[in-house]
Amino acid sequence: TVRSSNILTSSSTALSSKTKQKPILMPTEIWLTDTSNSDYFNLYPDPIERFQAVNKHHESILATRIIPTSVSQGGGKVKVLDVHFQSSKTAPIVLNHFLPSARRTYDEIWIITGSGHHVGTNTHQKKEERGVLFNVVQKYVENEGLEFRIGKDGQGKWGAILVFGYHKY
Repeated sequence: TVRSSNILTSSSTALSSKTKQKPILMPTEIWLTDTSNSDYFNLYPDPIERFQAVNKHHESILATRIIPTSVSQGGGKVKVLDVHFQSSKTAPIVLNHFLPSARRTYDEIWIITGSGHHVGTNTHQKKEERGVLFNVVQKYVENEGLEFRIGKDGQGKWGAILVFGYHKY
C-alpha cells in the first residue's frame, strides 16, 4: 500500500530542496526490535561485521513484512539499513560499503539511525539534537549529493533517513 499523501506527481523528476526538508512519516513496518540495550553487537570490533550482525538480527522480522514505498510511485522495492552500534567515524565507512549496491537494487532505502533519546548524560556517548548518528548520516547523504527525505516516527522523533535508489520514480 502506498500512501497517496506522500506521492509526488508524475511530472516530478526530482525532489525540490523544500520537499527534501519536509519530514516524512516512517512506515511502521520498518520499526525494528529494540537492540539499544544489547551489548552483544559491541563484540564485533570491525564496523562492517558489526553492521552485518545488527542487520542479520532483523532479517527474520523484516522477512515477514511488506514495507510500503513512501514516495516512489507504483510501489517498488524497499530496503532497511540499520546503522545502530556504529560511531560517527564508522557510519560513513559502512554506508560507503553497503549503500551503493542498495541503491542499484532498491527504489527506497531507509537508513535507521535512531533519535539518540536513550543516550544518558553521564556516558561516553555524545548527545546531540536529533542524535549523533542521525546528524552524521544526514551530512553523509548531503555530501554525496543524494536525494533523501528525513523520517520521523509516529511520536515525531527523528530516527531515519530515506534515500532513493538510482531508478526511482
